[in-house]
Amino acid sequence: MRRILVPLPGPEEAEALLDIALHLAAPTGAQIEVAYVPDPLDEPEPGPVPADAEGGSLPALYERWARRVSAGHRIATAWQVIPDGVVYASAALGRACDLMVTRSAGRLVSEDGILAATRGERGFRDALLASGRAVLLAPMARIDPASLLETVVVAWDGSAGASHALAQSLPLLARARRVRVVVIGRNTVGEQAREAILSYARLWNDDAALLVQDNAHRQTGRGLLDTMRRERASLVVMGVCGRSHPPGSTGTALGGTLLKVIEDGRIPILTAT
Repeated sequence: MRRILVPLPGPEEAEALLDIALHLAAPTGAQIEVAYVPDPLDEPEPGPVPADAEGGSLPALYERWARRVSAGHRIATAWQVIPDGVVYASAALGRACDLMVTRSAGRLVSEDGILAATRGERGFRDALLASGRAVLLAPMARIDPASLLETVVVAWDGSAGASHALAQSLPLLARARRVRVVVIGRNTVGEQAREAILSYARLWNDDAALLVQDNAHRQTGRGLLDTMRRERASLVVMGVCGRSHPPGSTGTALGGTLLKVIEDGRIPILTAT
């Protein structure tokens, strides 16, 4: 992994996303590119960037973070503004990096109720997914970056989408403490194919194991979430579209299983189109 892009539509959760990128970049010294991508539908405001709740600008937040990085790491960081919007950022910048880190724009159930993603947040996320590169969708709840690779669950259904997401995740699987390849439904993937994917995962992580779960709910998303909770997953790797939704059939539409995990809003997701 040589370059990580952190596209930011605003200061909300910016520092949390930057710290995730830093944790992933540190072992290899990958570059971290930070890009402010304003929403073209927003009303123009004075100044080049929005202000955060404490009165500081997004560039000021970046500068504080970059100074902290330079003091403790040998990692190059860069800042830029992309006025042409997220679609341009996805095509021009996203395809020239190894990984993008952004918010999942899912829903978080808390004591205060449900915090739903706005249409703009969902559009921002979906445009990044159109890049064809790996995208790490961080939950709205803040996570400890150091725990991100504790237990990585690979949701495997034998589809091209799952295969592409797995291929994009291999540098992270190699660093994970535990890897669990999860198949929901015993008839989803044949025995020979299950053995093949497990042997391949073990080429990248000696502690990889295969879990085949009965789909008692007849809902793959719910079954996957149950397994992720039992395994205490810290990251899930899954394709954008499953076997019933071939990639490219409806543009960048997200498959139902991925949406289910996004809406749960608790666990980071690494996916790719």
